[in-house]
Amino acid sequence: MTTATHNASAPKVTGKGSLGSLATTPSAPDAVGPRTMETHPAWATISSFPALLSVGVPFHQLRVRDLLRLQAGQIVSTTWKCSDDVPLRLGGVQLAWGEFDVQNGRIVLRLTHLA
Repeated sequence: MTTATHNASAPKVTGKGSLGSLATTPSAPDAVGPRTMETHPAWATISSFPALLSVGVPFHQLRVRDLLRLQAGQIVSTTWKCSDDVPLRLGGVQLAWGEFDVQNGRIVLRLTHLA
């Protein structure tokens, strides 16, 4: 499988000197319209890949000694306020913010805004 990349909006260096002048060339749509992920030939396959999203609440005051002393039923507190939205990430990339809720006996994340 061969993959080609195209970056029409990358800065173009022109002129003399160490840096030259930077001119940004806007990306032009193809003859059939603008390119989107959904029009890529491999979209049907790529779009079905699983993605592991994570929601994290930081525990800034927790130390290794505290982790070693954890016991079942113990409550671990955080400085995160229950009214603050939590970050939703895919790998190291933050995608959105949300708030926890319960629906049909399950914990869910209601998106409040995109990152």
